[in-house]
Amino acid sequence: MHIPESNSPRLGGTLRHRSTGSTKLGHLSMISPHYPLQGRIRVAAPRLGIVPVTATKTPTTGPIGMAFDKSLVPPTPLCDTMPSVQLPWKSPKRRPARPSPASGDDPDHTKRVTSKRALSSHSRPSRSQVPRSRPGNPLAESRTKSPGDGVGPVLISRGREFSRKELGTIKKLAEEYRSASRTRLSQEVCRVLDWRQPNGWLKERACRDVLLLLEKRRLLRLPPRRQVPNNLRLAKRQASSFVAEIDTSPITVVDFGSVELTRVRGGEAETHWNELVTKYHYLGFQVFVGRSMKYLITCNGRVVGAIGWCDPSWSVDSRDRILLALGYSRDGIRHHGINNGRFLIFPWVRVPNLASRILGLASRRVCLDWEEYYSVAPAYLETFVDTTRYRGTSYFAANWYLVGHTRGYRKRGRVHANSQTTKAVLLYPFDKRIREALARPRDGHDQP
Repeated sequence: MHIPESNSPRLGGTLRHRSTGSTKLGHLSMISPHYPLQGRIRVAAPRLGIVPVTATKTPTTGPIGMAFDKSLVPPTPLCDTMPSVQLPWKSPKRRPARPSPASGDDPDHTKRVTSKRALSSHSRPSRSQVPRSRPGNPLAESRTKSPGDGVGPVLISRGREFSRKELGTIKKLAEEYRSASRTRLSQEVCRVLDWRQPNGWLKERACRDVLLLLEKRRLLRLPPRRQVPNNLRLAKRQASSFVAEIDTSPITVVDFGSVELTRVRGGEAETHWNELVTKYHYLGFQVFVGRSMKYLITCNGRVVGAIGWCDPSWSVDSRDRILLALGYSRDGIRHHGINNGRFLIFPWVRVPNLASRILGLASRRVCLDWEEYYSVAPAYLETFVDTTRYRGTSYFAANWYLVGHTRGYRKRGRVHANSQTTKAVLLYPFDKRIREALARPRDGHDQP
């Protein structure tokens, strides 16, 4: 390919693309990478008195995908009419760092000062230092601090941070108590790590969940499961017989003074509570997560309903906004709250004002029992009402406050899904500050 010299007063020769016919004028020769220019190149401007420049080097490819011939670019402008071109292979000049007040006019000190961008780039950890989330790795669902030091938390589960040293201790205990039961192992782990509830009891159930998580990720081996004498099928048959024997005759009039709440914990009584709620409550029942209390409601010697309490929800925007403004921390909100997880009155019980009467008694009772059993003074109660089914009249009659509505999201594992209907969020305050804050009128959240 031969390019003739140009007699035009413009600077440089004219290069024509063999396929498109486009041209590019100037001292910068741009050539498509698909059609490399080989051989001898001559660029000259005789009318301006510029000495022709001859180049025989192969063009190089720039960062934008075009081929550039560096040898055709003069180091300095040839005349005043030459345009200023920013070369793509040259990095932009950085502004020199300002000397610190203590350095004075020392030029050597100015050279040692590095820009903030360079400092930030050098302070970033390399890819090998950042732990990756992989299956079977305890970092997959945890937050990490100061990796590699063996002191910072590696695994965060059930509200506790576990360091590498503590995980090593758990692994050694699992090997030591290989022949014992899983309950014995969880008790020993709680004692060694001093993992206790506020009332001083060992957090065995939470510890067993952590042990199962570590076994699932193949970080340790737990003792084999031992068969429970009373299996679930036997318990279900006993509960079903109790439900079959319950009196379902209609109840229209009761003596409110005879309403009693009987707390159930373990044994046949709790099994009866589980079966009744599973059969007659529209949400059914599986298990309460965390702290919980269950009560059977009796009136004139007959069971008329059931009510259950458990730990509050992890995050509710309308509730947290009010409590955070009062000085509560997020951990304090979850620690000092109680959720009314289930409230059931049997369908054959038709007594006006009975539900609000039961809610008043249950609220005062659970406040005393919760503090006595868990050594934590509750600050508020919460519940969620499906407004497509109920209006929440009994809660409002028992002095509960409407604070907002949920957005229908539920959390299963690490996934949030908008798979539920929006529900009304109601609070019952024990703390005087919360009661005063809820008593003030709020836009869109006044009592119906």
